Amino acid sequence: MDLINNRKCRFFSTHNSCVRSVAFNPKDRYLFCSGGNDGQIGIYHAGRTELLRTNSVISTGLNRCVNAVSFSSDGKKILATTSSRRVSVIDVEHGTPIVCYDNCAYSPIRDRTPLAVNPESPNIAACSYVNGK
Repeated sequence: MDLINNRKCRFFSTHNSCVRSVAFNPKDRYLFCSGGNDGQIGIYHAGRTELLRTNSVISTGLNRCVNAVSFSSDGKKILATTSSRRVSVIDVEHGTPIVCYDNCAYSPIRDRTPLAVNPESPNIAACSYVNGK
């Protein structure tokens, strides 16, 4: 939505299900990403109203939702948590996975996995819940 002119800009129909998270790139004001129930991450350019690429970050099994997305502080990577307890790091330029960490992000609140990136450093935080703690 264009908040200056108070008008709707465009809908992107990338996901096959609901979108759970959206994040803007800290280094490029037009670049943003989304993660949804279909296990996909979409990377978009808002200025050109264009879908640049999609990437699947789901693991095997029924838990396929992307719960949270965020850009790294340098804007070159996307971090995503899934309902299958996976944290994925994705290269923005190519849309390819760099590394995935399994069994490290989980919340007892259904399908919520908080994810935070420190804008001043390369650190990230993803909440976990192990043995009730």
